[in-house]
Amino acid sequence: MDQHYLVTLTPASSDAVIRVVFTTPLSDPAPPTLRDILWWLAADAWAVERAGGVFGEWIALHGYPAQDPASARLFSQHVNQASSLVELIGNDCYSRLLAAYAAEVFVTARQTSTRGLIKR
Repeated sequence: MDQHYLVTLTPASSDAVIRVVFTTPLSDPAPPTLRDILWWLAADAWAVERAGGVFGEWIALHGYPAQDPASARLFSQHVNQASSLVELIGNDCYSRLLAAYAAEVFVTARQTSTRGLIKR
């Protein structure tokens, strides 16, 4: 079971608003932190950027079916969400956030890909 949080992010200096539903396991007593929310948004934005904003590339990254209308809706939502994130935090912070996310993804991927290959 999960608990759901409706999160609204908005800066004091603009009209940019991002609303997301964030889920956590019911066993986790702590509500999501700002870092949790930004990291989740970064994951979605990173995938859109990595795919070059191209639907076919994006579904290939995720393994989603191309003909499913839900895939197209989710892609559109992530594209809009990424644009809103840029507006919310600015281009420089957006670039740094995605770079930090990418660095963690690639470190984790390298650690996963070497498991079981090292003789002990």
